[in-house]
Amino acid sequence: FNAQTGTFSGTATPKGTQTLKVYAIDNQGGIAEQTFQWQITSASVTACNILQNPGFETNLLGWDIYGAKKERVSDAYLGRYALRIQNGGLDQLSQELENGVDTYQFNGYYKNSGDVDGTWVGLNFYDSQYNVVLSKTIALPQTTTYQQFIVNATATPASRYVQAWVWSEAGAGEGKVLLDELKISRRACYNYVIPSSLPPKGISVSKTPQFVVIGFDDNTKAEGIDWAINLFQNKKNADGSNAKVSFFMNTKGLHEWIEDDPAALLAAMQRLKNSGHEFGNHTYAHHADIDSSDWDQFIDTILHLNQTQWSKKTGDATYDLINSVGLSTGTIQGFRAPYLLYNQALFQSLKNDSFLYDCSIEEGYAPDFDGTNFRWPYQLDGGSPGHNESWFGNGENENAVTIRPIPGLWELPNHVFMIPKDGDCARYGIQSGLWQRIKTKIPYLEDYKITGFDYNLWSEAALTKADVLGILKYNLDLRLQGNRAPLMIGAHTQYYTQSWADTHAPNATATQMRETISEFITYALSKAEVRIRPAKEIINWCSNPVALP
Repeated sequence: FNAQTGTFSGTATPKGTQTLKVYAIDNQGGIAEQTFQWQITSASVTACNILQNPGFETNLLGWDIYGAKKERVSDAYLGRYALRIQNGGLDQLSQELENGVDTYQFNGYYKNSGDVDGTWVGLNFYDSQYNVVLSKTIALPQTTTYQQFIVNATATPASRYVQAWVWSEAGAGEGKVLLDELKISRRACYNYVIPSSLPPKGISVSKTPQFVVIGFDDNTKAEGIDWAINLFQNKKNADGSNAKVSFFMNTKGLHEWIEDDPAALLAAMQRLKNSGHEFGNHTYAHHADIDSSDWDQFIDTILHLNQTQWSKKTGDATYDLINSVGLSTGTIQGFRAPYLLYNQALFQSLKNDSFLYDCSIEEGYAPDFDGTNFRWPYQLDGGSPGHNESWFGNGENENAVTIRPIPGLWELPNHVFMIPKDGDCARYGIQSGLWQRIKTKIPYLEDYKITGFDYNLWSEAALTKADVLGILKYNLDLRLQGNRAPLMIGAHTQYYTQSWADTHAPNATATQMRETISEFITYALSKAEVRIRPAKEIINWCSNPVALP
């Protein structure tokens, strides 16, 4: 802070809201204090994210603009803002190359409207004197829906700077080009699936399946597992495929009585194996091995686990699922962290232990997310913007953790549930005033959003069958109206038993809770675009997407 000029300076990291306090002391010892909020909207530069305009941000992150401006648009699935060019170009400030000769990619999404004579995009490389040493240009065809473009070019030995650019020939009153998710990456990263609210690899939203993923955690009672098995028997998606889901397992109950007889639990897990659903890993004991009666100390211990400790927790569960339940080696590809508590060491251990994906990061609390534009699954090569937006990535949180890139590991975000406003409640069979009732129980919630798990609905918010069923239908319909990002429903099979409902669900019985899930499945399967499939199959689809007919 410069006291003479009144200016602040510093490195804009990490992303999020930072609190600054300025103190002034007079010659009598009096102290004045002023608090400022510093909103940092840009992510740090990485090999996978050299330059960007990442959709949800309303700033342009380093782009010079000529004849272009930001525009709020209703159909930009990446967010609510895009760049509009009218008879001008979009130029990027030169970025110095870090690795010398390398291949770079400039990609993004665009669409045209009105009378646009032509649009071109390209990469330029400059030497140390800012002379162009290499240029690669492609023309973009007309399109009225968002389409992806990709430009690849390899720097020469003389290259010192890289620049991306867009040019459009369109008169001020004749036509415009909308651009979003503009990005430059190096060779090591440019083929990974980037965090985006558009379906991966250029698949159009209208040709994208609407995936629904039900992820059952813990699974510590045979009764609950058997209920779930029976629930999905003979359930079919519109394309004829079987409706299947994912079970993220704890296995300590196979060795000692936790909530059920170990022999009965083992038999239920073996029946589950034969039913064709996905088994995932949820650690051996759900952190029951951490001896602490203090919740804050318990959380702190989890957030400081190292790679070896995480690998032990997941490895013991995998061992049981293979050697006791009878799964094949390599079958367990997904992981969800207990309490959704994670750190960098966890993700590195998952990568080292050959997991395909994680689904521990909660996303959607950032203001511009509204249920129609949540992110699709993405790879962690460039880190996680969802984490950066979350409380666990916020510098004001004393328990905040930093998540660095983990090349190749996928993230299937746990999106928040949107709560219907009063104008939508009746359409979904909900009594008006739902949000106010929820806020009475959970005052800290904001923006009509709640964690997307059944515990938060049945227990924390104390909702009824009509409330929960309406919320699930509402969130599916928002996806179908928007970008069709997968709908992840976090659940626990052991909750759908009378012993749990009697203790934890004040306004619903176990029968009503079961009816809610069953009726939602019927509703979802009535939609031609919907596919209820296991999490790992959605990740595989994102790797090699296939459009609907």
